[in-house]
Amino acid sequence: MEKFENKSNKILYDNYTTRSSSIVFILALFLPSLLTSVVALIVGVDKLSSNMWLYYTVLALMQVVFFSIFFAYNKIGKYNIKKCSKIYFNLDYKQILVIILIALVSVFSFSPLINLFQAILKLLGFGAGSSEGVNQYLTNFGQFILNAIVVGIMPAICEELVFRGVILNGFSKYKKWGMIMLSATMFMIMHMSINQSIYQLFLGIVLALVVIETGSIIASMILHLTNNIVILLSNYIYNINGIVAETEYNFNAWNCIYPILIAIAGVIAVIFLIKLLRYITKRKNLKNNQTINENETQSQTSKVLQNTPITKIKGLDEKSSDLFWTLFGFVVGVVTWVASIL
Repeated sequence: MEKFENKSNKILYDNYTTRSSSIVFILALFLPSLLTSVVALIVGVDKLSSNMWLYYTVLALMQVVFFSIFFAYNKIGKYNIKKCSKIYFNLDYKQILVIILIALVSVFSFSPLINLFQAILKLLGFGAGSSEGVNQYLTNFGQFILNAIVVGIMPAICEELVFRGVILNGFSKYKKWGMIMLSATMFMIMHMSINQSIYQLFLGIVLALVVIETGSIIASMILHLTNNIVILLSNYIYNINGIVAETEYNFNAWNCIYPILIAIAGVIAVIFLIKLLRYITKRKNLKNNQTINENETQSQTSKVLQNTPITKIKGLDEKSSDLFWTLFGFVVGVVTWVASIL
């Protein structure tokens, strides 16, 4: 059995499990919210939302919680962080450009659909989206830089380590689209926002795909960062120019049809770009002589599975144990998400 050893000669595991995904997701779901609730209880909800520095301190601490969950789980569980989370800085400029294009297409093609969806939710009695707090502190360049750090860079790193690092790879026993949909749905649930749910689910799928196609979590970090910065920059430009979004959505036939058409076109464009990213990655690997034959691939997969912690539950076989852990995290998340909406 091939195992990785660190400088302290401690044996480290090479792969996460469904238990990893479930436990880390539940911690990521509740601990940041618990932090916010404690601060709000101490200082008051009004002060938390009205004091800019307190507001952004809490946002930054929430990301620190995500990173702490990731680091602590890997440390306690004795996982090889780099290998398990695919932290490889091996992307070339072509891959990075395609990833940025994917982010841009995703943001702009889904914006009209998000507006339509939020307008429909408003008719049904749901409130505004969660970006209002950020927008009120986005009126000058200094605030934009602050937002870029706390709302742009930090989530792109910390949330990706949790969701595309641990959670996505923890579902590796499932087929490709099982991994993708489970991790993307959990990513959507974590944000606890029905207003942004459509885009967060789509974004979660795309983020998982770029990691799978490139073999590096750095790809999803770049995409996530680009997505965040583009949204912040758009809101900043609107704010400094005094552009106010319409309070009432005009539900005519065209306003209901064109957002769907643009979103469909965006999905098609993203599929094409993902295929292009796959092609570029394969060409790069061939050029660097990184390809391996089918027998070697199977041998390596077998070694990885052998060096995975045993997570069987007493009385259940391995497959049933994996299903239990998957359902445990997923059901807890769905119940919490529905409760927060209602």
